[in-house]
Amino acid sequence: MGLAVLVLPGRPVPFVRDAITPAQVNSHRSSYINAILIQSRGVASNPSCAACDGGPGLRPFLECRRVPGHFGGCCGNCKWRDHAISCTARYNEDDDEDDDDSLSLSDSDVQVVAVRRVTGAGSAAAPIVVG
Repeated sequence: MGLAVLVLPGRPVPFVRDAITPAQVNSHRSSYINAILIQSRGVASNPSCAACDGGPGLRPFLECRRVPGHFGGCCGNCKWRDHAISCTARYNEDDDEDDDDSLSLSDSDVQVVAVRRVTGAGSAAAPIVVG
């Protein structure tokens, strides 16, 4: 269940400048929220999936991360675009105990505390961090 992911330890989420907008996060689209959960709670995928290795423009996040046992084993970048089924980093579905754990949120479930424009590069060398 998606709520089980919420209790895992979290970390800041670096992302590519202008790849994620406040409007996208405020839309509460489940693929966006779940992708941020994957990135903040997941482990680095080694090797990265094909989409994450595909170069700039294919991903909002700088790292290929996934949460073992959740979200079908897909990475946050593929989940963001709703392409979880085609993520090459996915775990074998037989090993995935909870394959249907998308977290759906209503306006009353999520509160955006602060949205601010960040200046800087937003690259692997100087990421923008949500934390």
